[in-house]
Amino acid sequence: MNSRKKIPQQLSHSSRGRRCSLAAVISTAFISIVFLFISAMTLSHYRLGSFQSILVQITEDSFPEITYSRNLHNQINELLHLSSRLAFSGNDVTLRIVKQSIENKVQSIQKQINEQDSNVYLSTQLNVISSEFFSLQQLVQHKLTIQEQIIEAQSSMYTLHEKMFSLSPQVNRNSAGTIWTSAYSEMITLASKTLIKLRLQEVRQVFRQAENKIALLEKDILLLPLSSRTSAESLTDQLRQLMFAENGLLQLKIMQLRINGRVIGREHFLKNLLDDFSRVAEFKSYQINETVVADTNAIIEATDAETKLMNVVSLFVLFVLFSVIYFIKRRFVERVVLLNRQVIARLKGDKIEFDVSGNDEISDMAKAFNIFAAEIEEQKQILRDLSLTDGLTGLYNRRALDQRLEQELQTAARNQGPLAVLIMDIDYFKRYNDIYGHLAGDDCLKQVSAALLHSKRRSTDFIARYGGEEFLFILPNTTPDGAQKMAAEVLAKVNALNITHEGNSAAAHVTMSIGIAGGCYQENLNSAELLEKADKALYKAKKSGKNCIYSH
Repeated sequence: MNSRKKIPQQLSHSSRGRRCSLAAVISTAFISIVFLFISAMTLSHYRLGSFQSILVQITEDSFPEITYSRNLHNQINELLHLSSRLAFSGNDVTLRIVKQSIENKVQSIQKQINEQDSNVYLSTQLNVISSEFFSLQQLVQHKLTIQEQIIEAQSSMYTLHEKMFSLSPQVNRNSAGTIWTSAYSEMITLASKTLIKLRLQEVRQVFRQAENKIALLEKDILLLPLSSRTSAESLTDQLRQLMFAENGLLQLKIMQLRINGRVIGREHFLKNLLDDFSRVAEFKSYQINETVVADTNAIIEATDAETKLMNVVSLFVLFVLFSVIYFIKRRFVERVVLLNRQVIARLKGDKIEFDVSGNDEISDMAKAFNIFAAEIEEQKQILRDLSLTDGLTGLYNRRALDQRLEQELQTAARNQGPLAVLIMDIDYFKRYNDIYGHLAGDDCLKQVSAALLHSKRRSTDFIARYGGEEFLFILPNTTPDGAQKMAAEVLAKVNALNITHEGNSAAAHVTMSIGIAGGCYQENLNSAELLEKADKALYKAKKSGKNCIYSH
């Protein structure tokens, strides 16, 4: 209470002399920063006005044109991709899909040109491109038709080969028949090789070889048996027609290679047209870009002088700002950090005084912390004592007992000495409460506690209330005989109280049963084991008729 009364006096004493309020300092610094910020924003706003006009011009005029050119360029690139897909279409379904995509894309480009550009040349060039796409589509369609005819001819060739195999048992009766079947198979193989050739010269070379082979094959027929000669002649004539007729396999392959070459050439020509179309479409975008660059350069030249001015102003603003920050750091932040360190150190248990120089709110806080810290230490000590003391008997409580028992066990192990524990329980205490009431029971506990304290001989002996009517005596460096003597003395003092107890079958007054447990450092006991031993000894004492002592 005295420390609380001193607070106003000490704080009022700290306000003597010249005082500099933190509120005034921070307000002044804040107003200065706001003023500088507004000044810089005003200057920036003035400069941003000119930039805004240029950006509006670019946004409203230049960007739409650039976007239009870019979109048109992207769609032309898509047409380039579609031209490759058209040229390499492998079937009618793919061809129809690509054709429809090209038509849609051309219509989209035409619509965009009509909406955004009045350039007649672009429309004319797009019509030419559309016509070239149609021509390429016709060539690809022709190529697919020839491809289907080749596949049909190839299938017919393999059918003839199978018929030849079915005829071979009749033909192969002599060596001439075997030669004919082998030559026929070689012709089929030679024709199959032709289908995978990609160069016209190679196909013509194979064509000449096939003509020689078929002539030899026809001569070999004359050596066959008469029974199979007619069938062999029929198969050979069919093979000749299939391979060398006007629409034969070899002629179809030559036509296919020629069509492929025309398709590739038409595709390259179409790509060149699309490249020219793209460059024309982007020409206006290039002009707009040049205009934007010229306007930007003009603005840069016009604002160069003002930029230098803004640099000077910015340096001045930064100098003032850093000065304000440094002042706040020295005047406020460092002192708060120092106070925070001192508070943390005090919380960790260091015995230091809060010392912050100055004559303002922070120094007042430091002085107030000193006063409050002293009061808190005093209250903590009171609370610490209360937390370790039983409120009724004034003895130590169970919490204090657990701490002290661990300490004594460690001391006994360190000093290699004995340790004894007495557990004491008032006999039939529940009956006592039932007969005389709880107030009388509380008074009985107080008298017994006083008797136990009176039995204490050494300052190292420790007495605590263990439970409701149980007490525990810790006797450091005490042998079993010494513990027995102490227990007998305690029992005599409790009996000497002569507190009437009609419900006690052991005597007409309040009595106590005592269990003794002892330990030495060799046993390496912990507190739980030692208390369990003492509790078992108390149980034996209770079973032995109460008002007695039992040693484990």
